[in-house]
Amino acid sequence: MRLFFAFCLLLAALGARAAEPLRVAVVGNAIPMSYVGDNGQLTGFNVELARALCETLEVRCEFKLHQLNEVVEVVAKGQVDFAVVSLLVTPERRSKVLFTKPVYRSLSVWLSRQPFPAAALPTRPVAVVQGSVQQAYGLARQWPMEVLNTHTELFDALTSGQVQAALLPMTTGMNVIRDGRFGSTGLAYQLIGEPALSGEVAISVSPKLPRLLEQLNQGLDKLKRNGRFDRINTEFLPFRLQ
Repeated sequence: MRLFFAFCLLLAALGARAAEPLRVAVVGNAIPMSYVGDNGQLTGFNVELARALCETLEVRCEFKLHQLNEVVEVVAKGQVDFAVVSLLVTPERRSKVLFTKPVYRSLSVWLSRQPFPAAALPTRPVAVVQGSVQQAYGLARQWPMEVLNTHTELFDALTSGQVQAALLPMTTGMNVIRDGRFGSTGLAYQLIGEPALSGEVAISVSPKLPRLLEQLNQGLDKLKRNGRFDRINTEFLPFRLQ
């Protein structure tokens, strides 16, 4: 009953757009979180979580592909209604968009032949993804970096020797490690929990839609209670998100 009542409020808030699908931003090239599968269909942990939320809310949703560095701005401007793209919640991002309760907590992964440089400046480029907190971390420390537009470019950069290391979100880094080619690279991995490189991941919501935020929070709670969140987790990731 509470879910039905919240849904009615959401429809009222959307007004003239009530009959239209909700616009959901996702990243199109971020295995295993969001990518085009062998059947040509968009899939991945984030995509299936978004689909499950839309079904739970009993609303139609339409996916919009964006680069990671675009997401906060398109959500802030109301060009999409919400985004499921594994964004870490930061003060800067929170000043522009609404965030749901945490979906999970994330660390960063350092892939290199050398230990994570707590203070030393890397001598050769480190691969990071455009718009990520890992890129911001490197910029603040004046690292030489190879900034890539998609996560799928990272493996080629590592194996070709184009970069000496990569600093990645946990989910992306662990997927690289699972790749059968990783063992031949001679690289090791290290989980990094520094505050600037770890934190809560949440769904970002247009600041124009506070009732949608409430509805998504209720939907997340329901998916975690009924086990669907865990089933999506198991389908796409080799570890349990917390």
